[in-house]
Amino acid sequence: MVWKRKIFCSLFALVLFCATCSSLTPSTFLTNADQQRLKKVLTSAFPLSDLTTAHYAVLGYSLLKEKLPEDPCKFFDSKIEKKKLDTIFHATSGSKLLPNCKLTVTGLQQILDAAISEDSSLQDIYHAVLSLHNLNLKIDSAKVAKVVTAILKRDDSVINLGYAFNVASALQKDFKPFFERIEDVIVQADEVDGKYLQFEGGLGITATTISGVYRLAEAAKTAPALSADQAIKFQTISWQEVCADC
Repeated sequence: MVWKRKIFCSLFALVLFCATCSSLTPSTFLTNADQQRLKKVLTSAFPLSDLTTAHYAVLGYSLLKEKLPEDPCKFFDSKIEKKKLDTIFHATSGSKLLPNCKLTVTGLQQILDAAISEDSSLQDIYHAVLSLHNLNLKIDSAKVAKVVTAILKRDDSVINLGYAFNVASALQKDFKPFFERIEDVIVQADEVDGKYLQFEGGLGITATTISGVYRLAEAAKTAPALSADQAIKFQTISWQEVCADC
């Protein structure tokens, strides 16, 4: 649906802004008209029917510090399918943004731990580890680091590194080797019209990777290998430009 694409485009762009301007709020870099336009797009997600859209809509409202049209806690709780990691990830990510929202599904620790395997995709591991983090469940940092390193040896594409950065940001230790890969991925960004930077594959890959870079930098308490000029060019992917044809 067009409205779903609008929500995803808008949120990915907003996430990029907030990742690169972590000390700022959306009101700092979006005009009031921009914020109202974004709110209108987010409002189209209600009443909720799709889990992924619900997660991003709640994230958008949270970033804009706006009141939600409805309480989505029960919706998140009802949409978890234990055999589908993405449903656990989106439900736990969305519910974490809500005050006093507790999911009733049990037995997730074992399911998520089992997904952390060299036979899994990095996307699945990203979903599993971030879900554990969202639920404040135990994460075996050494195991995760070993598995992710092994997978990256087979495929260190930009998106896999993006997932790895996000995963590493949730670890208590063992994230230094991943932090050292940030420079490797940044140099792969393409400059568009001399105005902004993005990775091949579009806004989704760019948002996932750059948000991972800044999350990992925050966890490591070290500035990422990103120049001020590069940061500005990632920031200037305004959601108006991205969603012009959404």
